[in-house]
Amino acid sequence: MAPIGSLHTLSGIPNIIHPKSRLAISTAAVTNQELTVPPGFEFGKTNRTPEFLSKFPQGKIPSFESSDGVLVTEGNAIAYYIADIAAAPVREQLLGGNAVERAKVQQWVHWATLHLSVPSETLLRWRFGFGVYDEKAEAEKGPEFKKALDYLEDQLKGRMWLLDDVREGKEGFSMADLAVSGALVAPFVVYIDEDMRKGYPNVVDWFKRMQGVEELKTLMKLDFVEKRKERPDA
Repeated sequence: MAPIGSLHTLSGIPNIIHPKSRLAISTAAVTNQELTVPPGFEFGKTNRTPEFLSKFPQGKIPSFESSDGVLVTEGNAIAYYIADIAAAPVREQLLGGNAVERAKVQQWVHWATLHLSVPSETLLRWRFGFGVYDEKAEAEKGPEFKKALDYLEDQLKGRMWLLDDVREGKEGFSMADLAVSGALVAPFVVYIDEDMRKGYPNVVDWFKRMQGVEELKTLMKLDFVEKRKERPDA
């Protein structure tokens, strides 16, 4: 099978997928579409070359160029495009088969970005060694992230997948599940420790279900953190 296109993003960092690229990469995997990730991308260099900027003037990553020349930026939009060109059954499973399902998918994709990815960035960067510890920001973003997890825990009561409330008996994960679980991979590695996980049994069970999806086993493989660092010197 020929690749559907190239995803320009960071690569070559062991066990780390660029957060804004994860949904697109996961979507390609579950739709059985090959996605090329050009090696050697250097942020601040590769994306500032005349060749790159001629296609993507903002120099942003991820950026996608399809095999037939379609150019798309923004991770969620790239993922949507990849799902939308997939075969009909999997396309409807991921994006929804009617207006209600499609709206719910979009709701969860946006929610994952705004309520999980944004607040958790502050909590994660210094724990991964990429940022500076900020006590005030930590105190603000920790409760904000917890509030989002509380909401997700409640929404998952009695559900296998996030769209089970509107799918009328249909089974299977959607892009909603891909987006939300993807936004939790890094937090489970360094922030959501054993004590914290005890308060979110529905979230943990659902996340492990996503890990069990055959096409996602490698992408979502991780070691759950036992005890998170509270301060850099801890």
